[in-house]
Parts: sequence; structure tokens; C-alpha cells
Amino acid sequence: MPRPSPTIFVIDDEPSNLLLADRVLQHAGFAAPRCFDNPRTAIEAFRREGCDLILLDLNMPGMTGFDVMEEIGEATRRAFVPIIVLTAQGDRETRLRALQAGARDFLAKPFDLPELQARVGNLLALRQMYLELQEHSRGLEARVEERTRDLRASFEELRSARQTAIRRLAKAAEFRDSETGYHIVRMSKIAAVIGRNYGLPADDCEILLDAASMHDIGKIAIPDQILRKPGRLTPAEFEVMKQHTLIGASLLEGDESALLRAAREIALGHHENWDGSGYPHGRRGEGIPLFGRIAAVADVFDALNMARPYKRAWTMADAVAEIHRQTGSKFDPAVVAAFDAGQDEILLISQRFADIAQADQ
Repeated sequence: MPRPSPTIFVIDDEPSNLLLADRVLQHAGFAAPRCFDNPRTAIEAFRREGCDLILLDLNMPGMTGFDVMEEIGEATRRAFVPIIVLTAQGDRETRLRALQAGARDFLAKPFDLPELQARVGNLLALRQMYLELQEHSRGLEARVEERTRDLRASFEELRSARQTAIRRLAKAAEFRDSETGYHIVRMSKIAAVIGRNYGLPADDCEILLDAASMHDIGKIAIPDQILRKPGRLTPAEFEVMKQHTLIGASLLEGDESALLRAAREIALGHHENWDGSGYPHGRRGEGIPLFGRIAAVADVFDALNMARPYKRAWTMADAVAEIHRQTGSKFDPAVVAAFDAGQDEILLISQRFADIAQADQ
């Protein structure tokens, strides 16, 4: 679709100058200009309709060309609407002042046809290039937005598939150890609540939610006679059970994504204790990665609330009291404080997923 002819404004208080400019411009091959002998009317028309180029007389009574540029100069620069100053004054001071006010070029009175044609033509060509560049830029922005939407949709699909795969993998280990696979659902959701109340960014809490579900993935390699033993483990059996932390970390090696790095930290650190008495490495304090310290509280709290072949489920109040009792020895006090801050939400999670049959979430 061809573009319309460029719109030229001519602003001059002398009707004879307007008539001359009109004739000269049309004779030079340009469309008939919009002529204004009242600068205020021209300013209103520019703000309402815009134009492609302005020929502006400097010496007008009441409102000079400098006054006009002061009012619309910023708008013309932003939209790349060139202003050509019409003046009989050729002194350096006037030209410099006009350029500083927003003028792009000068035309001396009386008009020289070849000069007018060249100066107006050059600036209109630049204006045309600007408009084409803007149009191209808008096209690129639209394509980028479309591509971004496509990528976001693809990312959400991949994220959903990743979460499903993670949960199924985690449940493969959990099903061997418990009558319900919902421990990992509750535990990971509780961990995310603790993370939010600890002050972690939303993205980190999302990673924590997914990574915590793999905390016991290493149990998939623990023999059934130990993993499903109804009574207490012997010291030798407990040493085998401890290996699930190292096995889990090993299974999660080989991928440096933020998710799997977090999952390795949790698998390796959720049985470490704040006072250094935990396993597998006896780390203490902040030497235990934060995600591991958070997962430890979430894991123990939910495990206390679960019925096992060798124990009854604790009440919520007793489980909370036990978390408090072990604060400073087993658990990071700051993480327990975050647990307390999110306790209402944590209790709702425990209740919501307490008696659900095994199914994907």
C-alpha cells in the first residue's frame, strides 16, 4: 500500500510568503502544503494531526519561531519531524540559537527553488527512512512478542512434563517405603512454605518445591528388608539406610540445572543436623546448604504426622512441639522461625493431603 504524500506545514505571518512557499513547493514537486499565518493555530493542528516537515518563519509578531519551537520542539524531535527555519537573517548567533531550539536546517528568503527542493527533499527522505525504521521495529517487536509467547507456552509445557517426571521418579522410591506416596507432596509443599517465609524469592521457592520431592530418591537402592522393616533398625542396618543420602546425590549428578543442583543439596543435606551430629558428612550450621536445612524441618514434621508400621501418627501440636524441642540441635533456628510463620498454611497442607488415595497431583 503506497504511503500518502508527506504533509508539510508552512508557518509565516505574511500571506504573501505563504503563497510563495505554496507555489514554490508545488512547483518543486511536493504536495500542496498546509499554510498558517497564525502560529497558535499551527501548533494546535500539529498536536492534533501531526505532519512530516515544518517550514517555520522566525520573525513573527506576538509569537516568534523560537516560541513555536519551545512549545513543540520536544515533540518534533521525538517523532523526527524536521523543522526548516525560514529567515532573512544569516548571522551565526541566530542560526546557532535555532539549531539549539530544534531546527534541522535553514532556508534563506527569498527562496531559491533548487535549494528548497534539495533541502526539503533531503529531510523528507530522512523522515521517510525514520518511518520505515519505526514500522520495521514494530514488526520485529510483534515477532518477538509472538515468539516470546510461543517460548513461554513451550516452557510451561516442559515445566509441567518435568514436574510430572520428577514426582513419578520420587514416588518410585517413596512407594517402597510407605503406604502412601503423599509424603513427598506434603513435604515439598511445606518446604516451599518455609522458603517463602524465610524470605526466598518466588523462583527459588518454585525450585525448592520441585527439588524437595526428590529428597529420598536414594531409597530406591536400599534393600526391602531394611527399607520396609516394621521395627527399629539395628546399627548395621541403619548404616546401610544412611547411604540413601549419598546414593540420591549420585543419582542426581551430571546435570547442572538449578533444579538438580538444589535436589542434590537436599538429598545430601536433609539428614545433616545444625549441631553437626547428622549424616552423611556431619556438617554443621550454615555449612549445611539452606535448601537441605529447610527440607530437614519439612521432612521430620511430616514424618511425625505419618502413621508407620512401628509408630502411630503424632498430633499436629505434638509434632510442632518436637520441632521446637530440637531447634538449635537438629534444626536451624531461623528455618524453624520461618516454619512457625507459615504454620497455618502448613497445617492446611497436612490436612488437605492427609487421607487422599494415591494419585498424581
